[in-house]
Amino acid sequence: MKSKNYKKKVVKKTAKVAEPMATYTFNRNKKVSVAVFNSFEEMSQATAKENASLSYDQRMENLEFLRKQVYNKFLHPDGSWPVLEKVFKIMLPYVTKAG
Repeated sequence: MKSKNYKKKVVKKTAKVAEPMATYTFNRNKKVSVAVFNSFEEMSQATAKENASLSYDQRMENLEFLRKQVYNKFLHPDGSWPVLEKVFKIMLPYVTKAG
């Protein structure tokens, strides 16, 4: 019995997203906010305003939080950073033959 040659039927479908853009913000104080935007430009402006309203200390807390998420394999078990070793080597000054 011979096998039949089946041809694959290729169907191209496109889907449109009919939802507005949304951003979700999570604060460590357990405050969650949801904002819905009609365009990327509105979303960019709202994000810029939100970032500009943060204090210096809040920005540094957010930075440290992200650092600990990204570089968690370098942290000690208690969550602290390892101390960097400071090694200095004192060498004789470099003198040229002309001088």
